[in-house]
Amino acid sequence: MRECRVNHLRLKADDTQHARQAARMVEDGLHTATLPADGGRLVLVRSLALGRISTAASSLSVSLLIEQALNRLPQQLVYGGHPSAATATSVYFHDEVDAWLQLGQQVAAGRLPSAWFWPRVAPGYRPDLPRPTVMLLLLRAALSSHSGPVHLVQLVRGLADANALDPLLDALSPDHGQILLGRCGWKTVPDPLESLPQRPPRVRSRFTPILVDWLRRWGDRDTRSQWLANILLAVEQPTRLDESDLSRAGRGWIAQVMESPAEAAQRLPDSTTGSGRPARTARLDSTGDTSPAPRRIGERTEAEPHQDQTTPAGRDVEQATPTVQKPRLNSPEETSDSSILATSEQPQETPAQKQAEQAEIVETLPAEDWRGDLLRTQAGGLYFLAAALRQLGFENWLREHPAWADAQLSGRLLTAICGRLAVADDDPIWLTLEVDGESDVEIDDIKLPALEPLAGWRKLRIEIAPIHKKAEWRVQDGVGLWLTALERWCALYTRLDLAEIVLRPAWLHHTQTHIDLHFSMAQVDLSIRRAGLDIDPGWVGWLGRVVLFHYGEV
Repeated sequence: MRECRVNHLRLKADDTQHARQAARMVEDGLHTATLPADGGRLVLVRSLALGRISTAASSLSVSLLIEQALNRLPQQLVYGGHPSAATATSVYFHDEVDAWLQLGQQVAAGRLPSAWFWPRVAPGYRPDLPRPTVMLLLLRAALSSHSGPVHLVQLVRGLADANALDPLLDALSPDHGQILLGRCGWKTVPDPLESLPQRPPRVRSRFTPILVDWLRRWGDRDTRSQWLANILLAVEQPTRLDESDLSRAGRGWIAQVMESPAEAAQRLPDSTTGSGRPARTARLDSTGDTSPAPRRIGERTEAEPHQDQTTPAGRDVEQATPTVQKPRLNSPEETSDSSILATSEQPQETPAQKQAEQAEIVETLPAEDWRGDLLRTQAGGLYFLAAALRQLGFENWLREHPAWADAQLSGRLLTAICGRLAVADDDPIWLTLEVDGESDVEIDDIKLPALEPLAGWRKLRIEIAPIHKKAEWRVQDGVGLWLTALERWCALYTRLDLAEIVLRPAWLHHTQTHIDLHFSMAQVDLSIRRAGLDIDPGWVGWLGRVVLFHYGEV
C-alpha cells in the first residue's frame, strides 16, 4: 500500500466554511487518487498546485485533479543525490533507505547538506546539527519506519559498503545499546559463555574486522557490542531477522572473536574485501601494548591510562572527549514510535534553505531519468514462486534449520532455477540474486520438511527417497529437494511447469529493500491467479526484501 503525507495545505477561500469544505475534499481525494510512483520509491514534492476548486465539486473530481498533477511529476523529478536537486520542486529516491544513505554519506564526509527535502528524509534534521546527532536521527528514522529492523539492517549495510559506518557507531553512548536491542526485538544475553551455539555462525570476513574494531573500543560486555554483532549477522544474511535466537548467535560470534582477535581481524583472503575496498585492519588496544601477553579486547586494568589518540572515525580525541554528552536515545517506554531522540526539535528553515527556495528551477534535468532503472527481464515470474514456497512451509523450515539459511539455500535455489531454465547471463533478474561463499557446504543437522500440501502424493515421496537415505547432506541436496517439491506443487496446483511460470517478460525495479515487477494487463494468467501466485507476497523473510507485482502500463 502506497503512503502519502501532506505537511502543509494552503487554501484561499471567501470564508472559513468553504476552506474547511475544500480541505475535506482534498483529504478524500488523496485517499482515492492513484499515485504514479512505484512501490518502495520515495518521492518528495515541495508544492503541488491544484488550481481552483469549485464549492460544488466532489471528492472524486478533486481526486482527478490530484492525479493529473501527480502524473506531471515524472517530467520534473530529479534524483535526490544529484547536485541540482536542491533547486528542484520535486525529488525522488529509490526508497527510504536510499534517502537515509545519501544523507548519512554526505554527513560522514563532513558536508552539511541544506536542501529543502532533507528534514523530510530525517525529521528533526538541520544543517547546523553535530554529526553524532544526525546519525542518531537516521537511526530514529529507520526504527520508526514501517519496516523497522529491516530498514535498519539495510541502512547499516549501505553505510558499511560506503565506509561510513564508523561515524554512526561512534555516535552511540553506553545506554544506547540496550535501547537498540529492545527496539529491534532482540534480547540481551548477559553471560558470554551461556548456552552458546555449538557452531559459531558463518560470517563474511569483511564484517569481522568491524566487530574487532569496536570490541576493542567497547568491550565484550557492552550492550552496544551485542547489538553490533546481531545487526552485522542480519546484514550478512537478512533471513536471520526471523531467527528467534539471534542474540545467542551474536554472542557466539563475539566469543569466537574474543578468543583470537588477531586471527579474526586478518581473515581476509587478500588486500581487498569482496566489494573491492581496502581491508580494514584491527587497531591495538588503547594502551598501545604490543606484548605477546594475552589480552581480552577492550580490557584494561586500573593502572592503565587511557591514551587512545584516535577514534574509530579517525578524529582526534579532543573531538570525541567523554565529557561531551552525546544525544540520548529514549527507551520505547519514554517515547512514541515517531521519536526516539530526547533532543529532537522541530526543523527551522535556514538561510541556505530560503536561498534555495528563491532560486530558479533548473530546466535541464540530470541524465538519470526517474524511471531509467526499470530493466527488462525475461524471467519476471521467478518471484511468483515465493507463494508456492510459502505453501510448502519453506520459511518455517529455514527458521528451524538456521544452518541451511546460513548456507544461503534460498538464493541457491532461485539461482538453480534460473540456471536450469537457461536464463540469459545478462538478464537483470540475476542482479536480485545474491549468493557467495562455498557452494558445496556440508550440513550436519537435517530434518526433512513435512511438505504438507504434497504429503499424500506418492510420486514425490518416491522421487526424494534417495535423498532420505543420504548419510551426509550438502547444500546442493537441499536445493534438489526443494526444487523437486516446487515442480510437483506447481504441476498439481497450476498445471504449469517451472518454465511456463518463470519465463514471462516483465519490467524489473529492485533496491536493497524492494523488488517490483511490472506486467501488462494482457499477461494476467488465470492459472497463476487461481493458485494465488501473483498476489503480492509483501515482506519475504527468506529473501530479505519486499516483493510487489504490478499490472498495467509502465
